[in-house]
Amino acid sequence: MKLTMEELLRRVETVTEKKKTHLKGKYDLARRLGFTGTESSILQSQKREVIIDLAIQRGLIPDTTDEKAQ
Repeated sequence: MKLTMEELLRRVETVTEKKKTHLKGKYDLARRLGFTGTESSILQSQKREVIIDLAIQRGLIPDTTDEKAQ
């Protein structure tokens, strides 16, 4: 089946929305853990484990079992 312009645009929109949702989830995690908005913007592109490890290093949470990390 030949890809149409409409199908291409629909797929781009779907991928874009998934990416935004994924990044927003990690941004929200960083904010919930106590990072600033600017720090959270940077951290949203990092793995969840990295965000949590940095929060532990900073003393924002005691360990990975903290409810804010869930």
